[in-house]
Amino acid sequence: MTNLLPIGTIKRRPSANRMGFQEDWAHEAPSLLGRIRAVLLEHERRSGLTRTDFVKTSGFPRQTFYEILEGSANLRLSSVDAIAKALDINIYELLGVPAEMVKASPEMSAVRQALPPKD
Repeated sequence: MTNLLPIGTIKRRPSANRMGFQEDWAHEAPSLLGRIRAVLLEHERRSGLTRTDFVKTSGFPRQTFYEILEGSANLRLSSVDAIAKALDINIYELLGVPAEMVKASPEMSAVRQALPPKD
């Protein structure tokens, strides 16, 4: 095994500044968290609100908001719905679901039906 470090060597990851978010990452992450993060950053650019102002006006939990921006959040369906309401957009628009796949009802039950079944 040639990948082992000498004894006493500590392999460190580059430290991340809590407020130093990477904003050019959106093209790299096609995940759900990445999509929500990209929408939040785009909303910030368009609205002119600071992150603090957005958290205050939206009523969205501050800790969860910053965890989403850092990419370390565990998303719940209720969190995704709260983000969509705070941005005043449809939950399907937030998730990037094509219009032809959207059912007539934008309620939470329709979102649950669109999710893949649990095995």
